[in-house]
Amino acid sequence: MSRISAGEPAIRARPIMSLEGAPFPSGEWFDALVASACQSIEQERLGFSELRLAFQMTDEGGGARAFGVVFEGYDISSAGELSELSSFDPDAVVTGDLSAWREMFDNIVAHGRADGAHTFNALTIADAPLAITAADPLRRDRVFRFAETIQQLLDAASGTGGAAPVAAPRRTGA
Repeated sequence: MSRISAGEPAIRARPIMSLEGAPFPSGEWFDALVASACQSIEQERLGFSELRLAFQMTDEGGGARAFGVVFEGYDISSAGELSELSSFDPDAVVTGDLSAWREMFDNIVAHGRADGAHTFNALTIADAPLAITAADPLRRDRVFRFAETIQQLLDAASGTGGAAPVAAPRRTGA
């Protein structure tokens, strides 16, 4: 799996879980997530997809890291960590606080797949806690068209590749 750019990360990787020993978040973790998904889901059942998606995580200090995933036909590949979003040319960017991403993946690991409150759709529908942005509305629409395929990818963090939950801060609220 190719890496777009190594670049210095703005957020330090803090292992909350690992897939094949890779800390989250990291390009290696996304590589392992894609490999796990390719082994565990029947892409043909989900159908053909065409989407370049960036997952961007921001820390409390405003630093950000982004990771690219490409869905092409029946294939999924990882572009690793992205130093510049424009060089990857994503159809859309899913952005959120690192704590929201951690909570989602902790939930997936704990339950084997996302529960109703932690699905990709539930977390992006109101653009909070995760927001979907795109320069072009037609390219943004691809995210919704292929939402189930994206969810299957995210659910591959459930432990198929050796993920193990580690306590992470939980959001509180009404």
